[in-house]
Amino acid sequence: MSQHRRRGPAKQVKQRQVLVVAMAVALVVVAAGVSLGLWAVSGGDGGPEARSSQGRTAAAPHGTSPEDAPSPSRSYALSKAPQTIPAVREHTAARGPGWRPASGNRVVVDDPALADEGRLIAGELGLTYEGEKDDRRAGDVRLTLNEDKGVNPESYVMTVRGGRVEISGPADAGVFYGTRTLKQEVHDGGTAPEGVVRDEPAKAQRGFMLDIARKNFTAGWIEDRVRELGDLKFNQLGLHFSDDQGFRIESDSHPEIVSQQHLTKAQVRKIVDLAESRHITVVPEIDSPGHLGAVLDAHPDLQLRTAQGSAVQGAIDISKPESADIVDDLLNEYADLFPGGPWHLGGDEYQALVRSDPEASFPQLAAAARE
Repeated sequence: MSQHRRRGPAKQVKQRQVLVVAMAVALVVVAAGVSLGLWAVSGGDGGPEARSSQGRTAAAPHGTSPEDAPSPSRSYALSKAPQTIPAVREHTAARGPGWRPASGNRVVVDDPALADEGRLIAGELGLTYEGEKDDRRAGDVRLTLNEDKGVNPESYVMTVRGGRVEISGPADAGVFYGTRTLKQEVHDGGTAPEGVVRDEPAKAQRGFMLDIARKNFTAGWIEDRVRELGDLKFNQLGLHFSDDQGFRIESDSHPEIVSQQHLTKAQVRKIVDLAESRHITVVPEIDSPGHLGAVLDAHPDLQLRTAQGSAVQGAIDISKPESADIVDDLLNEYADLFPGGPWHLGGDEYQALVRSDPEASFPQLAAAARE
C-alpha cells in the first residue's frame, strides 16, 4: 500500500503537464486564428483597401454624407478613356465610380459669362441650373473660367472625382466643348469615367458645308444639324444658299430671284442664333460669278455670252455694271443677317477662264479688263 501512495504524486504531475500542454496548444490556435482574421481584414499587406478585392465598398459611418466618406480606391478598376467623337487628347485614369446625372444634381458656375453653357448642359441632362454658387455638393457639375494665359481658348480640363464634375477653360468656348464631352460620356445611361481629361481641338477650323441651293432643307432640319455639329465640336457651318438650281433665302432687294422653297429671314436669324449658342459661326455663300443660274433666270440679260452669242450656263457677265450691282445689293442686304464675319463668294468654275483663247471667246471681258 505504501508503494501506491508513492505513485500518486507522479501521476498527478503527469496530468498537470498534459493540461498545461493542452492549454498552450489552445492558445496557439486562438492566436493563429486572430492573426489570420486580422490579416484577412487588412488585405495581407497592411493596407485598408484590400477588402475591395471582393467588390465590396466600405459604408460611410453613420451620420456622414457620401462626400465626407473616404474615397474608395481598389474598389474600382482604373478608369478608361471616354469614348467620344472626336476622341479626347489626354485622359489620366483614376479609381472611382465616375459620375452619372441624377435627379437633384446641380449645374453651377463661377462666372456669369458661363450662364449659357450652364443652362444648356443642365437642360440636356435633366439637372438644375443654380447659377453662381460657392458651396460644393455631391453630384455637382461646376463650370469655371481659369486664368491660363497663352493657351488655346478652345481647350478645357474636365475632372471627375469624388462624385462631382468640374470643367474649366480659359474661355467659354473651351468650357462648352468640355460639356460636349460630358454629354457624350453619359449618353444613353453611360458614366463619365473617374479621372482628368485634358483636351483641345486638333484643327482651328472645323467646318461643315451644307448645300441648300441644290436641295431645299427645312429650317427645323438645319437646326437639328446645328445641334449635332455643336456636340461634335465643329465651329463653322458653311451655308451655300445660291446656285443654278435655287436661291433659298428671302430677299427684299431682289425678291424676283428667290425660289419658291426658301428660308425666311426670321428662320435664318434663329439658325444663326442657335449656331452662336453652340460656338459655331455661320459662313454664308453666294457663289459668283459662276453658279448664278437662279439669279440669271430672273435677269437673262446679264448672262455671259460668247462672241458667237452662245450663253454660258450659270455665268454672269461681269463686264456689265448691272451684274456687279445685283451682287452688291445682295451682299449689303445680308450683311446684318450673318454677323459672324467671313463671307464665301465662290469664284470657282468661271467658264471664261477655261477657253483656249479667252479674249477671242469673250471680247467684252477683255475690254473691261483693260479699262
